[in-house]
Amino acid sequence: MTTKQKLMEFVDSILKDDTSERDVYGYISRHSEEYPFWNLYLIYDGSDGEKYCGGHYHLNSTDIEDIVSVFSMFSNLKKKIIVNTEGYYF
Repeated sequence: MTTKQKLMEFVDSILKDDTSERDVYGYISRHSEEYPFWNLYLIYDGSDGEKYCGGHYHLNSTDIEDIVSVFSMFSNLKKKIIVNTEGYYF
């Protein structure tokens, strides 16, 4: 399985499980100051107002074309994706 196929399968599996109560969106950010690699996190808002991570995918070895495909997938599903270029997820 190629990197692109793995990435698409990861995103598709999370978005398929999405329900109106659990609005999933993408969040791209560096992991932490200690581990500054880039990840795609799939986030959803809990009923208690907290944010939960539905999974993450390591992006550092991912081609830019594959990342553009993810943006297209989110756009086609009318889902938002946030890119944090300043901070860290943790």
